Amino acid sequence: RRTSRWHMQQPSCAQFRGLLQRRVGGVFEDGRGDAEFAAIPSFKALHAVLHDVWPDATALDKAVVRTRWCTCVSAGAIGAQQAQPDAVAAASSLTLAALDAWGSGDTVAAAASLRGALDREPYFAPAMLALRAVFMAEPRLCDVAGDDPSPDHLAALVERLAKDCECARSVGSRFVAGLRCECGTVAGVRDVLTGLWQRLVEADFAAAAVNFARAADAGCRDGLYNLGVLQYRGEGCTKNQRRAARLYEQAAQLKHAAALFNLGVLANGLQHDHGESVEQDRELAAQLYRKAADLKDDAALTALAVLYERGEGVGKNVCHAAELYREAAAVGNSFALYDLGVLHERGEGVVKDLSWAAYFYAQATDCGHAAAMCSLGVLYDRAEGVPRDIPRAAELYRMAADRGDLDGMFNLAELFDRGEDGFPQDQRKAVELYQRAADAGHIIAMLNLGVLYDRGEGGLPQDSVKAGQLFQKAAEGGELDAMFDLAELYERGEGVELDYLHAAQLYQQAADMGHAPSTCNLGTLYDQGHGVQRDLRYAWKLYRQAADGGDTFAKREISSLLMSRNGGVVMLDADLFDELGAELAVAEDDNEEEEEEEAGVHNDGADASS
Repeated sequence: RRTSRWHMQQPSCAQFRGLLQRRVGGVFEDGRGDAEFAAIPSFKALHAVLHDVWPDATALDKAVVRTRWCTCVSAGAIGAQQAQPDAVAAASSLTLAALDAWGSGDTVAAAASLRGALDREPYFAPAMLALRAVFMAEPRLCDVAGDDPSPDHLAALVERLAKDCECARSVGSRFVAGLRCECGTVAGVRDVLTGLWQRLVEADFAAAAVNFARAADAGCRDGLYNLGVLQYRGEGCTKNQRRAARLYEQAAQLKHAAALFNLGVLANGLQHDHGESVEQDRELAAQLYRKAADLKDDAALTALAVLYERGEGVGKNVCHAAELYREAAAVGNSFALYDLGVLHERGEGVVKDLSWAAYFYAQATDCGHAAAMCSLGVLYDRAEGVPRDIPRAAELYRMAADRGDLDGMFNLAELFDRGEDGFPQDQRKAVELYQRAADAGHIIAMLNLGVLYDRGEGGLPQDSVKAGQLFQKAAEGGELDAMFDLAELYERGEGVELDYLHAAQLYQQAADMGHAPSTCNLGTLYDQGHGVQRDLRYAWKLYRQAADGGDTFAKREISSLLMSRNGGVVMLDADLFDELGAELAVAEDDNEEEEEEEAGVHNDGADASS
């Protein structure tokens, strides 16, 4: 769930002057062109390139490069021609002149300069933001019927840039909806813009705090809110959650939706300072989310929907939760789109429809939601709601894994592990992905990796000790199969010291949570008196529980006890004995058929009598 708020980046006057002084196209020593520059896939990759190619770059140099990369990728994503360095420099110069004119009170000149900037570089996000702010301050300057875009259209363009451009998406587009000049002076808005650039691009938190504080003193609600964010995180100032809450409250009084949302997050207990307790008040959280939702905040709509879905702080109403998710999804909230997909997949609050689930997962995937990518991949993997398409499933799993989604890593590893429908089997790659997911805490990945070590498969050496360590971690995470596998190691004395008593304790722990194979093996220990006092009656009871859970081996053990007729076991009536015998016969026939299929034996019925 999203529990924090981000903003669109906006350069300060100093950064614009830096852009004016340099020509970004030749900034790299190895002469990278714009096309190759724009092909750098992510903000993280850009930093790696900077470190390798230009290790002595100053903070200003890096800011210029980041702005250039953002512009190149944004223009390419929207389908425009790659921007030229001169166009960026000209747009920067005109935007700087517009801010200076606006600061002196000449909004007409400011609007004219910003129009000129967008004429030279149509997708220059700083100019879009500044022009939107000017239009909102002076609506008379916006000629919607003519050539000027409306503030809403400008906001939509910037949000599109934020979705298509990795750099912009990493800082988000929340500031677009939050900027309101009527809540502060022009100087206050400029301080906020400068502070956001310093915080999100330059990582100069101390300087950002100074600008946000100056904007807050001028009565700018965005200054109050952003200063609260710094106080909450301890960036550029002492970490103080209570001080942050007070700043959020002041911004909320000025109807700042993001501040209301963050107050709701605090009341919901989703975030807290280290060492500082937070009182959880779900009812208050719901009230705050509702107020922010009334201001058309999509994150608040989604958070409120989650409370209705779970019945926390409000009466449980999954149907109403679905309505709220739809409202937030209508404006492109990826979390709401994903949650709508989950509801349709489960049939909760809406009609169960896997095709609709796939539709909403696809919409959320387009917005960069990693869990949605994984869930959509599962539907393609299982042919649920969409035709089966293993290559497409693998692509989605890979996309999710690249964004750090552990289920995506695990599912991709399973595809490599089994290899099917034209997807190449590669157990070494599977092991690598299992290891990545296990290192990040994925419980079932630990289990699968442990199984591979136990069997010596996937290019791994047979190592029962390593397997036991992985089973132990997975068992501590509550994985029942891991408890079972670890108990078997203790029962065999492989990788760990032989210990029937500890094996019995692990089997008992899993059996108490309904794990049929563990229940059966626990019955075997009581049947044989290993690690526990022999008790055939209790063994019989455990076998029956495991058999009721569908464990075929337990049914065989029941038959074995019936055949032995010892130990004073209470005999079953003939009908139940015949029923167990019939089930065992069916299981044996199934096993024989599977063996014949594997051996390639295809009888046409000639030997049916045998």
